[in-house]
Amino acid sequence: MRSVKVGSPTLLAKGIRKILPLLFGLLPLLYDSDLYSFSLLPKLVLLQIAVLVMAALWAYGVTRGQIGWRVPTTFLPVVCFTLISGISACFADYSVFEATAFLSRQATFFLLFFVVSQTADVGILERVMLAVCWAGIVVSLIGISEFWGIDLVDIPSNGRPSSTLAYRNFAATLLIAALPMAMAVTLRAQKTGDYVLGLAASVLMALFLVYTRSRGAWLGMLIGAAFTIVLLLKQRVSIRIPRAIAESRRGRFLLIAGFVVFLAMAPWSPQVTASHSRAIDENKSKLLETVGSLTTSGASRGRWAMWSGTIS
Repeated sequence: MRSVKVGSPTLLAKGIRKILPLLFGLLPLLYDSDLYSFSLLPKLVLLQIAVLVMAALWAYGVTRGQIGWRVPTTFLPVVCFTLISGISACFADYSVFEATAFLSRQATFFLLFFVVSQTADVGILERVMLAVCWAGIVVSLIGISEFWGIDLVDIPSNGRPSSTLAYRNFAATLLIAALPMAMAVTLRAQKTGDYVLGLAASVLMALFLVYTRSRGAWLGMLIGAAFTIVLLLKQRVSIRIPRAIAESRRGRFLLIAGFVVFLAMAPWSPQVTASHSRAIDENKSKLLETVGSLTTSGASRGRWAMWSGTIS
């Protein structure tokens, strides 16, 4: 029987192709109610283990001369960001343990960026986006049920609706990163199953994002969307995909139906019944009031003064 080398490009590609989608699919769902950091710590442990395994596979292939390596175009800004973050730990009010934990997280995300930039291809990214859609559906269903006062799962929370993310603002942060992937799956899908998956994930995640009442996430999503549109127009990039389901009559009907469902369910007020330390503010109970509060005095709650003072 012919043996396969551990560091061969074929086995390396297969390993990354399986690990990366599983990582992005499982990370949002992990939590442990018995831990103080019941949401962050399990996710961080899984992320660090997966990154180390992928890095080991990649490094083994490079040292054996079986694969090459390249400097990604975004390498310099990512390095600068990581260095600035690391230096900032020296001037923060951290204990040695806290500073070490902070630096380990920065190193983990830098290593994840580097490994993905060296190994990911279009096929792997498509599998990652599909995994994100499945995870987004599960996370959003839990969060939406919490908003309506239905506890499908007994998950601790510091502010519902939060699903498996411990706090609704953390959930909103995840959603604004995952929602564009689900929308990309919807627009690019050439199979009915992928189109329905992407559309369902998009509608549910958008609805959960509205239910979090996180104004900062909404604003970030709008700015990111505007920047993307300007970039596409400037580069004259066409987003039309040949034989995409979204271009068919059936695809357009499903898209309109999903949009109608979103519009019908988005304006409702929260019905959260479970006890937690931070309830949704009264001036955020209604959607229009939440949007209107962006222009009221003190809407930033001192955040703008804090952010603008970080470089002074």
